Amino acid sequence: MIFIGIPFVVRSIQPVLEKMDKQYEEAAAMLGADGKRIFF
Repeated sequence: MIFIGIPFVVRSIQPVLEKMDKQYEEAAAMLGADGKRIFF
């Protein structure tokens, strides 16, 4: 069931993640967050 549902979740979240401003990622990195912490 999870294997069937995950592609639909990814498809619905992908446009939102692409629209996010890169400034937030850069600010988090400057404050010392690693890659995993920036993503979540």
